[in-house]
Amino acid sequence: MKNRHAMSSRPRAAALAFLAPAVISFAALGAPGKNGGVIIPLVKSGDKWMVPANAKLTDAQYKAFQAGDLYVNVHSAAHKDGEIRTQVKP
Repeated sequence: MKNRHAMSSRPRAAALAFLAPAVISFAALGAPGKNGGVIIPLVKSGDKWMVPANAKLTDAQYKAFQAGDLYVNVHSAAHKDGEIRTQVKP
């Protein structure tokens, strides 16, 4: 069994708040300019999106995060393909 890295034990933003009402937000693997698969769906709490407390990264996902290949994407009703994307850096 591979080690899993708890997001809570790593530096991270506690919450994200957006001006436009988001309908979905998630963390995904992908280098800048490249799309990747969702690895952590974020949870909405009021007007903020949170990393779930039990979220974990596999060794490969953590290595990708360290390399800058993890991003957060936000979708809104007005921009269903994605409104905001930002790479997450260690």
